[in-house]
Amino acid sequence: MKTYLLNAVQRLKNYSQKLDAQAILYDKSWEVFNESGDKELMIFRANNELLISRNGIIQKGKWELLDISNLIIDVGEKSYLLNAAYIEDQFLALKLDGTEQYMVMIETDMKNRFSLNTVKSIEGYLDDRYKKIEQERIRKEKAEQKRIESELRVKELIKKREEEKKRAEELKKSAERLKKRVEEIKKRVEEEKNRAELAKINAEIEEWLNSPEYFFRFKRKYYTYIIVLVFCILIILASLYLLFIKSEAYGLIIFAVPILIISILYEDLKYVRDEYLEAKKRLKAKSK
Repeated sequence: MKTYLLNAVQRLKNYSQKLDAQAILYDKSWEVFNESGDKELMIFRANNELLISRNGIIQKGKWELLDISNLIIDVGEKSYLLNAAYIEDQFLALKLDGTEQYMVMIETDMKNRFSLNTVKSIEGYLDDRYKKIEQERIRKEKAEQKRIESELRVKELIKKREEEKKRAEELKKSAERLKKRVEEIKKRVEEEKNRAELAKINAEIEEWLNSPEYFFRFKRKYYTYIIVLVFCILIILASLYLLFIKSEAYGLIIFAVPILIISILYEDLKYVRDEYLEAKKRLKAKSK
């Protein structure tokens, strides 16, 4: 079993798969790397039997997987404890415990595909693998960073929109309060205006009722006509007394006089009465 010093393996140990027997070791023909040109194959069977073929000559041994990182290989009278250093589906780099030496096993098709025939080619493959893994890691980190930044921007936008929505609601409430306040002020102004107009109307009514025009145009004339009417009624009563009680003929003449006066003043008295009632009606409507 050949082992080699491989510096590139150390950088890949954090990217290694687990040394799972069923997923990695079984049903494969692992070609042990060497630079001698001899072809050495290892076949791991499920019953822990190990078949080793060197240029077609079969040697049997045993193998045991202690855990996901340690493999024991028994060949003849020697036993080897190998640590899983870097594991791929078709590439195994196993470190000989207690040393910095590595045994490399590669599936044949992969070995031919990458021309892994020298230590330098193995080192080159591991370097390229490390670079690709690092590039992929960096790409994923950048993608994750972009995702995080995008999520942060989305959260900031959501937060900003919520704040704007909250401010808009506050402004709406303020506008509603202001509108209500304006309506209250308008209402008070309207009430004050109505009170002022009512006070003005009352003052005008009071002034007009106390004015000489009102007295002379309505009250005085109206009351004068009432007095004349009363006087005429008294004359009529007196004439009736003379006519029917005293049987005096001139009582008829006296009766005719107030009737004539009343007939003359009736239309004028009716007009004055109607004007007086209409004036009172207009004043009452204004006061309301």
